[in-house]
Amino acid sequence: MKSIVLLVVVLLCACASVRDDLVPAAPGEAVQRMYVVSNGFHSGIVLARADLPGHLLPETADFPHAAYFEFGWGDHIYYPMQEPPFWHALRAALLPTAAVLHVVPHTGAPRPGPGFEVIELSVSTAGLQAMIERIDRALSRGSAPRAASVARGPDAHSLFYPAHGSFHLFNTCNTWTARKLAAAGVPIAPAGVLTAPELMRRVRAAGARP
Repeated sequence: MKSIVLLVVVLLCACASVRDDLVPAAPGEAVQRMYVVSNGFHSGIVLARADLPGHLLPETADFPHAAYFEFGWGDHIYYPMQEPPFWHALRAALLPTAAVLHVVPHTGAPRPGPGFEVIELSVSTAGLQAMIERIDRALSRGSAPRAASVARGPDAHSLFYPAHGSFHLFNTCNTWTARKLAAAGVPIAPAGVLTAPELMRRVRAAGARP
């Protein structure tokens, strides 16, 4: 069913998006590791707990045993469903809807597997922190110090949290991922990134190590 929606996205794709300011590494500057992951439809960013400032992303306290966290953004109804009905998929693609942030805990760095691609990136310390700040601001907390989860995820112990932004055909989870990578200094243009294959193609073209 998701492949049908992916086809709809590809056939209708034409969009423009705002590119975040880049924070590239200066010559000789120390770099930090991060990862981009994809299951062919959704994409996410994986960061080490050790790289997260204590005052940002307090929601990670919900996962005390995790060493890494995967962050992905998407539609608040469609994304949490493992097998969503077609009309939910179509609604998510064509109508602007509320969003959620999916947080997946990992005990170690992600590894590629069948249907799961992993690309390692090296970014500047400043770039990594700029991206973490943007991910932190993506969460909708209201007046609370941290967001409360709204749904359990399909992965073991993963959770969904309310997030800012509207999901629609021209602003997908992969557009969101591309914008956050651009904020970290990865030389990738978010404009036109709607699908996971297109995102991963651009990440590889940016010189990342598979």
